[in-house]
Amino acid sequence: MDKKATIQSIRNQDERVVQRIYGEFKPKFVNWLKGKYKIGEPEACNEIYQRSFTVLFFNIKRGKLDNLEASLETYLFGIGKMIVREWWRERSKDKNTLDIEENNELGQIDLLANAFKGNEIDDDRRRKLGLAVQAMGDPCKSILTLFYWERNSMEAIAAKTGYKNEQGAKKKKYLCLEKLRKQLLN
Repeated sequence: MDKKATIQSIRNQDERVVQRIYGEFKPKFVNWLKGKYKIGEPEACNEIYQRSFTVLFFNIKRGKLDNLEASLETYLFGIGKMIVREWWRERSKDKNTLDIEENNELGQIDLLANAFKGNEIDDDRRRKLGLAVQAMGDPCKSILTLFYWERNSMEAIAAKTGYKNEQGAKKKKYLCLEKLRKQLLN
């Protein structure tokens, strides 16, 4: 299937084509992450690939790739490069947060991803955190759920929640986290 036909099939929500290219690109992408960026953690490689593929998928759905000159694989790897940079920033930020606030309960709340995945935070705190997020209402509830529970990229969240772009969704996520911190302090 040529590139234009593949793009059209994805836009038409042909799940077989989506699954085929997802499975076709993944091994090479993961090897690229391991070789070029020295990312050896399988979960991290899967997360980065999932985020990158989600951006590719939504860009196709929005018609951004109608005149794409490069291959879909090349485009995906370009997205991956940006996602890796974001991943490294998040990772170093999390390590700094842990170093600075390791005894602070709110420091662990900053690591919502761990709480939602069930790591490094006890069941009682995780339950309280989940209830607090549920009580927030939309759009905060939706944004935090999409990001931390469903592991969507910020670009995908912007598309799903109607924000103009990724930056708008990021700013709202930040404001929601601040609101959550204040709520948990009371």
